Amino acid sequence: MTVSIDDMATLLAALVAVAGLILSIYNFIVDRRDKAIRLIAKIGNGFLTYGPELSDLMLLLDIANVGEKAVKISTVEIKWKKREIVFFKGIDGTAKVPFELPPGDSAKFWIPIKEVATALKKEGCTDREYVKACFRTAVDSEFLSKRFPIDVKEWEKQ
Repeated sequence: MTVSIDDMATLLAALVAVAGLILSIYNFIVDRRDKAIRLIAKIGNGFLTYGPELSDLMLLLDIANVGEKAVKISTVEIKWKKREIVFFKGIDGTAKVPFELPPGDSAKFWIPIKEVATALKKEGCTDREYVKACFRTAVDSEFLSKRFPIDVKEWEKQ
């Protein structure tokens, strides 16, 4: 079997065309990804420090902007099941809600974990509940953290 130079030129042109298509698709996906809002929400617990003193145990809500665009955060909530705890009087943190979160920046909010446990108890929760941090943008996109356990029964004893 012999391959002519015309056949090789046709095959090479086809390979270049396929490589160009793959590169175009890749560039399109990367460009779309860079323009998308990318926020990472986290939840945990810890203490605040006041000099040598420590605060009560706090529920810590974190949001980080790992995207390329600034994002306006309009609401900070705690969600569990299909309900939420909204902070109408505001929530303490490194920013005042609503706020704009620039690319590469983050914000942290905190509330005493005992207050969250009390709010859950008022809603009828009696045992361990799993809550998530929820951050909403101005265009109503919602970014949720992973679940975090709060033992309502344990906190009602304190």
